[in-house]
Amino acid sequence: MNDFDRTPPQDVEAERMLLSSWLWIEEDFKWGRKYRVEPSEFYRGDHRALAAAILSLVDDGAFVSMDTVLLRLGEDATDEIRKTLAEIAPLAWHPAHVPPMAQRVHRAARLRAVYTAATSALEAVLGPLADPEHAESVLTSAAS
Repeated sequence: MNDFDRTPPQDVEAERMLLSSWLWIEEDFKWGRKYRVEPSEFYRGDHRALAAAILSLVDDGAFVSMDTVLLRLGEDATDEIRKTLAEIAPLAWHPAHVPPMAQRVHRAARLRAVYTAATSALEAVLGPLADPEHAESVLTSAAS
C-alpha cells in the first residue's frame, strides 16, 4: 500500500436511504425520474446492482417491490445483494427523502471521480517510490 491508497469518498448511508425510498414509491416514479441517480454513481457493488434493477423496472413501467427487483436480477441476485435488499426494504424511507439523498449520492460520486483523477495524476507524476515530503512539496506548489 502506498501513501495514496485511501478509501474513496462515499456516502453509503445516503445510498441505502435512496434505494429504500425507491422501493416505497408507489405512485408514478416522478421523484425517481427527477432526481435520477445512475447505478454507476453508487459506491458499493450491491447498491449498483439494486439501483440498476430498480431503474430498469421503472424504465419499463413495471411495479417496483422486493420481489420484482429480485426477479429482475435473476441469477445475478447474489447472497450479498439479497442481504442488502432485506436490510434496506424495512427501512421504508419516505419518497420525500429522495431529493436530498440523491444529491448526497451525486456529490459523493463527483468527489470520488476527482479523488480518482487526482490520485492517478499524483501516482503518475511521483511514481511508486515517491518520497512523501516531495509529494507534499508538489501539492503545496500546485495549490499556490
